[in-house]
This record gives sequence, structure tokens and C-alpha cells, in this order.
Amino acid sequence: MEIASIRPAEPAVLVLGEKLNIEVAYDLESLDGASIWARPFVNGNRASGYSAHHLVFVDKKTDNPGVVECWFYFDKPMEIDEIRVFMQDSKADKIVKEISYKISAEWK
Repeated sequence: MEIASIRPAEPAVLVLGEKLNIEVAYDLESLDGASIWARPFVNGNRASGYSAHHLVFVDKKTDNPGVVECWFYFDKPMEIDEIRVFMQDSKADKIVKEISYKISAEWK
């Protein structure tokens, strides 16, 4: 799993309510299905006050390998320094992969 692209490009300066779009490339490998999602972080902690996409379900039979579109935004001024992307096994209901991407993004 890796971040394939981020829009707008860094350093990202967004207006309040504007989405930061994250394309995540994945391969389920031994999993039959999984949920993938991305969330904003600041200084190692999950940022508060964001709105984000729902979990994206992917199925090995129809969607593997592939790319999913994730996004989030803020309605109040915020600067983030990290995006974390999570993959959760749909059968075991546990996170099996987590990646971190350092970023400079600001909503104002």
C-alpha cells in the first residue's frame, strides 16, 4: 500500500471546506477483502475537526490490485503535517497495514 498522488500538490494551501484528495494504491495479497481509509495527523496525533470519506471497501475478486480515492477537509483553520492510511482486514476486523506520509497542508 502506498500513496500514489495527493491533490493539490505540496505545499498544499486550501480554502476552508476544500478537499485534500489522496489516491492510495494497494494490493490485498492474502486478504479476501479490506477497508481502506486516510486521516489527518498533527504532531503524531489525529487531528480534530475534520470531515472525511467513508471507509472504502475493496474485494480481492473484483478490485485487486487497485487504487482508491480518499479525502478529508477542515471547516476551520488547520495545519497538518502527516497523513496516515489504514487497511483493515474485513474478516478479522483488525488493522493489518498502516502507512505514514509527511505532508505540509494548511486550510485557511
